[in-house]
Amino acid sequence: MGHRAIIGMTESGKTYAAKYIARQWKSQGWETLILHKDGEPWGVDEVTIQTTNLELFLQKIEERNAENLRKEKELGYPAELLKGYIAFIEIADGEIEKHDDRVHKLFSKERHNAHKFHYIAQRKQSAHPSIRENCSSLMIFLCHIDQAKEWAIEFNDTEIKKAASIPPHWFYFKESKISPIVYTKL
Repeated sequence: MGHRAIIGMTESGKTYAAKYIARQWKSQGWETLILHKDGEPWGVDEVTIQTTNLELFLQKIEERNAENLRKEKELGYPAELLKGYIAFIEIADGEIEKHDDRVHKLFSKERHNAHKFHYIAQRKQSAHPSIRENCSSLMIFLCHIDQAKEWAIEFNDTEIKKAASIPPHWFYFKESKISPIVYTKL
């Protein structure tokens, strides 16, 4: 799985979906790292570490990378086969500047270190283009028509435009930029 964008208006279902995904990964033994506001805590079955502090978030990624590098040398496994974090980033809720290169690099290089990032947002423009370009999977909930059009272009699928008129908790899902779109509800 590549990185995923989870897009939608307030109360459209995006955080609910992110928590559902986190629970699934955690039940399979993966650790989850969440950069999301404190006022909306995630449950113990969803989160290993939750913070609004980007420095702590980046520190945890680097610690895991160092641990995986040690294991790679010791066991001979490539880093991609080791476990990284399943990470969720809501840029608007963390202490993040939109143009912080450290966040962009998470999406462009960390998949090679076994990390899987989920970018959660209301608007495509809240993230630098390098984040959007590195999201190969999309969950799009009810959103503004302009956002639906932008993501339809990004994923080359006109069906995504319909996300501007769907009920809460329903979404369009594309596993990859070339896969067929699925309309479903959690």
